[in-house]
Amino acid sequence: LWMGWWRDAMLMGQGRAELAANASRRETIGAAAERFPPETVAAALRTVERTAYLLERNVSPRLAVESMMLGLPS
Repeated sequence: LWMGWWRDAMLMGQGRAELAANASRRETIGAAAERFPPETVAAALRTVERTAYLLERNVSPRLAVESMMLGLPS
């Protein structure tokens, strides 16, 4: 879910809103795309990817998600 959200933010930030998968959240995601530069969105995507990687390797889900949330832009 988080990967799709940040992917859509990246697409919208690049002017490709028609490729976004979360049509019901376009307004919210579009606001984030305007607020954060592409580098920040890319870093958020890497943070979510890293968390998925860690969860596949049996780390504590609670700690992994808490760490992810602290690493995402606010």
